[in-house]
Amino acid sequence: MDELRLSRRGMLAATLAGAAGAAGAAGVAASSSAAQQPSSAASAAPPSADAARLLAPRPPMGWNSWNSFATTITEAQARETAAIMREKLLPFGYDVFTVDIQWYEPNATSYEYNQVATPTLDAHGRVIPAPNRFPSSADGSGFTGLAAAVHAMGMRFGIHVMRGIPREAVKRNLPVLGTKLRAADVADTSSICAWNPDM
Repeated sequence: MDELRLSRRGMLAATLAGAAGAAGAAGVAASSSAAQQPSSAASAAPPSADAARLLAPRPPMGWNSWNSFATTITEAQARETAAIMREKLLPFGYDVFTVDIQWYEPNATSYEYNQVATPTLDAHGRVIPAPNRFPSSADGSGFTGLAAAVHAMGMRFGIHVMRGIPREAVKRNLPVLGTKLRAADVADTSSICAWNPDM
């Protein structure tokens, strides 16, 4: 099985190297049809080191809090789950531990979003972990403590982040760090998230 996987990887790397080389020589981007039909020379050639680096050895593998806790995970639950993940999943390559959306919402309750969101914000309108759910963040250190604990277990730590500026920051017209502007000056209120009331 590993030989087959490596063989496919080698062929794909050679294809990418061949397509990139052809595009560079011609001075134009390779068309998708050309990339799908590599020449036999490109297929037979061993992959270049650059082409091999383009390929991930495996897709990112991990655990995401949404699937078990929706918006409600707490620090205690995260630490307990990370310990279970280290024991049961890490040996099989699952090494990304992710706290999903609304870690900044002190009143998160389920798979449904609170329609009147009250995200925990710093003085500049940036979301920070809700200290009632993530007590190690109460000193202003954010996820530093939880991330360090997950890293100490041999895993990577991630969080779900929404694009944009929190609606609450705009409502309160908080100052934008490092500028003379305020949240209402920079927010595009015509471009809001259709499925989440936070941003």
